[in-house]
Amino acid sequence: MNIRDRFSAATERICRFHRELTVNAVTFTDCGTRPDGTPFCPELFRVKQGYDFFEFGISAPHDVYLTEHENSLATGNPLYGAMYPPAREAVRRMCETPELSKYPLRNGDPECKDQILEYLKQIGFCGEMHEENVGFAFSTTHAFAALIKLIVQPGDVVLFTAPTYGIFAFIPEREGGITKFLQLREEDDWQISPSALKARIRELNAELLHAPHKTETHTPRVVAFFQSNPCNPTGRVMGKNDTARMQEILDICRAEGVLYIDDLIYRDLGYDRENPAVPMASLDGDHSNVVSLLGISKAYGAAGLRAGIIVANEIIIAGVRNYIAWNTDSTSYLNMKVLAAVYNAGAENRQAYEAYFSQIMAGYRERLNIVRCIADGLDTVPEPEQPRTRALIAAGRSEAETAELLRGTRGMRILPGCVPEAGFFALLDFRALAGKTCDGITVTDDLSLIRYLYHRYQLKLLPGRAMGMQDPRHIVARVSFSMEIPELIERMILLKEEAERLYECE
Repeated sequence: MNIRDRFSAATERICRFHRELTVNAVTFTDCGTRPDGTPFCPELFRVKQGYDFFEFGISAPHDVYLTEHENSLATGNPLYGAMYPPAREAVRRMCETPELSKYPLRNGDPECKDQILEYLKQIGFCGEMHEENVGFAFSTTHAFAALIKLIVQPGDVVLFTAPTYGIFAFIPEREGGITKFLQLREEDDWQISPSALKARIRELNAELLHAPHKTETHTPRVVAFFQSNPCNPTGRVMGKNDTARMQEILDICRAEGVLYIDDLIYRDLGYDRENPAVPMASLDGDHSNVVSLLGISKAYGAAGLRAGIIVANEIIIAGVRNYIAWNTDSTSYLNMKVLAAVYNAGAENRQAYEAYFSQIMAGYRERLNIVRCIADGLDTVPEPEQPRTRALIAAGRSEAETAELLRGTRGMRILPGCVPEAGFFALLDFRALAGKTCDGITVTDDLSLIRYLYHRYQLKLLPGRAMGMQDPRHIVARVSFSMEIPELIERMILLKEEAERLYECE
């Protein structure tokens, strides 16, 4: 029976206009379409290819799996653990009062805003800031989507670094804009080159002078540049040693009329605790041209709460608030209280922060070292940390098995120049496997690579093109190392086995 025979005529009409809903998407929701029905731009179409293949094309009917379950190294979840104590205490206090029995203010709670403003000043945000410069959302994704609705007119370009967080890249085109990428390069240490950024903005604006969306009243242009700091997925940090370059980037964006969007969601997960990511809004300059996004999903054990902050000039905050008001009326009062408890300048909070993150970051560092060791060999792990890495990998294994894991993996390595400085992702480079054929699968690009990795042990990695990487010579995939250590080691062992098995083939 056709799946549509089960539905009424009214639902059949929905299916006729939204055919993607008849496909059972397991992990990712549908990437969507442009409002006018035209295809995504070629660069974004490659990202869609990556996500669609990751979701629907990674398996084949003739696969014979040697494990009962999927061995995913592609999760976006942080370490599974207890909520940050001040956040947990804020939830407890709210639940013991009648405050949740009333609707919150659409503008946000003034007391919460005041506490967050003090925190922002403490971490370096400069210039005069008031309550009108802070807004609340259900996540940084929610805030970003509302921001794009506000700033994008038909044909306008939002520029992203590549690699990037690919999910965000679809939002501008779903609103009628255009997504473009600034490709990061190994020779620039996978950081933004100001000269390349300036040239890319001017190149795109010159092309947009002849764009089909141009009208008598509107000429499309590059309206925003998005960058996460620390970067997902490279793990690279722009810190205190990068402020001169950051100032140049900020000046370029201001001069070219491009809004700078600074996503700080991973800021608290930097490995060098003395050199955290520097907010762009902490630099001298016109801060009306910077939008900062902050949230508690990645670092505070509160991903399930869905809570985010947007910091910008009062015009942008008013516009974002208006869009949110028509969708959800207001954001959660409970979430505002938790955000104010997390982003708090008090000395007591600072003590809780140091205690919590000393444990969290030690756990992430152990996991990163395991990935580095199995990929590149124990000698690439910082020397003081090698004994601990060796002990974790050796647990329950023979000396011969341990030695094999400590020597690294043929055909696979950490992407050169891209050892993570923050977060829980690593980019792996599989270019040495290009042209290799095994089990009837030939590796020609990142998609054929992840197809091969899945077909025996259901190993699942995110392909480079899903992160905006456009160079076909890059056979890159992202792994997450936020799972429990025994599970991470077992999955990395499978990855090593499959990479070396393919490497030895013709």
